[in-house]
Amino acid sequence: MKTISRIINRISPVSVVFSTIPLTAMTALMIVDAFLRKLFNAPIVGSYEAAQYMFMIHFFGSWCFTQSKWGHTRVTLFINKLSWRLHCVVNAIYELICTAMAGFMCYAAAVHAVYLSNVSWRSDVLRIPTSPFFWLEFVCLLALALLFLLDAISYLCALTDKEKADKLLAHYA
Repeated sequence: MKTISRIINRISPVSVVFSTIPLTAMTALMIVDAFLRKLFNAPIVGSYEAAQYMFMIHFFGSWCFTQSKWGHTRVTLFINKLSWRLHCVVNAIYELICTAMAGFMCYAAAVHAVYLSNVSWRSDVLRIPTSPFFWLEFVCLLALALLFLLDAISYLCALTDKEKADKLLAHYA
């Protein structure tokens, strides 16, 4: 478990850089495109399509980092009233459900990437292969699923240690 934790802690900062670069590039592209479109009536060909793929990279790349920093929103109005053990159990169940959902999305991304690879699907305007973007989605979702699973295991391990449970539960207090 510590090995997985170390790997994910190393992947997490990479994923934030990996997701910030396309966001910055997409913003710059949209600004330049709007500028050229309004002033010279000469938009950048394929800018909307490129922005879609950059947003896809940003969107899925940021999930792992957000989860590693306990940044996902949770409504804890009622759960905070539970005993610390029951609170850990509920959080572990929640993390396992999230693991399953991320796993299903990961599987769907892999199936879609394989399909796109088999039919050699390319984007409409820029004619770039689309399957690498879905393989990237697969990798990001796999890292997210592993992080959710690691968090679920952490909550289950905290059932016997109140100090560890308090430290984990403080993230969403």
